[in-house]
Amino acid sequence: DNPELRYALEDTLRTQQVRAVILDEAQHLMNGTHAATALEQLDWIKSMTNVTGVLHILLGTYSLLHFCNLNGQTARRGLEVHFPRYAFQQEAERQAFQTTLLTLLAQVPLEVDRAALLAHWPYLYARSLGCVGVLKEWLVRATALAFREGSPALTLAHLERRALSDATCARMAAHTSASAP
Repeated sequence: DNPELRYALEDTLRTQQVRAVILDEAQHLMNGTHAATALEQLDWIKSMTNVTGVLHILLGTYSLLHFCNLNGQTARRGLEVHFPRYAFQQEAERQAFQTTLLTLLAQVPLEVDRAALLAHWPYLYARSLGCVGVLKEWLVRATALAFREGSPALTLAHLERRALSDATCARMAAHTSASAP
């Protein structure tokens, strides 16, 4: 609501030749602060896009779909892109998950026996629900544990100790299945 801050943002977007603004966890915009409603939040983003010509990309959970369809105008201005979890039943999807796993393991700043962990990919798939974001967060938690313990390597034991519980996985799977487009 501060015109000076808005002008500064508009000016920065223009002068820095920003082409896109990515708002991760955008579903939190629905919570609104003060008197702002979800529709007011979207109107502000639409206005910023119109004034600056900068594309605004909203990333988030399935609840973001409700946010983007508050009225006809917001629905027609947006494009929903769904990133589904990998499908275990399809060979190409299993291979893609394994490739993604190896790519993420290559980023771990510890020793990693990638072949040994890849051998456990069905377990890693099951506990990440085939979702890259869940897998990445799990690897971060396990890596932090290995660092805290002074371990030179990330092991399956670290991953097992930081895996989501069966109950959490079941809740997440139910939510994902019920919310997916």
